[in-house]
Amino acid sequence: MVEVAPIVLRSHSLEVIVRKPGTNYNGTRFDWTGWVSSITLHNRHTFCTDESLTPGEGTGGSGLCNEFGIFQPIGYEEALPGGQFPKLGVGLLTRPDEASYKFSRPYMVEPFFIETKADESKVTFTVHAHPCNGYAAKLVKTLSVKDNLLSIAYELINLGEKTIVTHEYCHNFVAIDGNPLGPDYRLKLPMTPTSEPSSPLDFKDGDMTWAYTPEQPFYSGLSGPFPPGLQWELTHKSGVGMRESVDFSPGFIALWGNAHVISPEVFMEIAALSGQTIRWIRQFDFFEHHMEGRTGR
Repeated sequence: MVEVAPIVLRSHSLEVIVRKPGTNYNGTRFDWTGWVSSITLHNRHTFCTDESLTPGEGTGGSGLCNEFGIFQPIGYEEALPGGQFPKLGVGLLTRPDEASYKFSRPYMVEPFFIETKADESKVTFTVHAHPCNGYAAKLVKTLSVKDNLLSIAYELINLGEKTIVTHEYCHNFVAIDGNPLGPDYRLKLPMTPTSEPSSPLDFKDGDMTWAYTPEQPFYSGLSGPFPPGLQWELTHKSGVGMRESVDFSPGFIALWGNAHVISPEVFMEIAALSGQTIRWIRQFDFFEHHMEGRTGR
């Protein structure tokens, strides 16, 4: 794949590198738009890493990237083998056989047409609708930076005949300054897990910690709904950290990670009637301890 210069967004505190759609990734799991591959705070602190450090392993995720329909693919059950179904932010995928949908499986894809408009601090991606079996949706995603904040605003317009029922989350592949996961990290959650975390995870008074660097991947989920607002905050012992807030009520929160990466995932439940427009916002705040309490608004 030919390397294409990315989009660079800047504020006085942040530099955010955003991939141009289809240039570094042409897979069928992750949304091609608004893919943040690098975030740097104050020219010295970084936050993004890869899904896997082993070349060719995993599904190609990195940084902050979205996915629609990991558990509820739109139109998959209605598509016959050889037929197509829409994957928001990607294109029309081909169902190869009778097997159930699997997010990690590669599918043939007819990419959606995507328009990009960018300036120094903002980029907007418009994914145009392509009708498929009664489904059609226009997706507009805007990333903007201000001070130490990165905002992602979504607008989903159902232009098809059928109701769209699915979900969206941001798969945050995070490692603060490249540090491996372990005792130096603390993850603050606004809820209590429904089951006791297994070693090396520990949860006490709203804080999740790791006794040592995990040797195997881990995954856990919490079913909502949860209130809007702050969803999680990750801090390294150096005082550098990030937090995510949303303006919707998450239906589910998942936590995935490995030795080199941690990924809190906040799910937006989507049910858009024909002709309906749904909007939601994610906001990421990057900080050092002396920046605590600053909003950037």
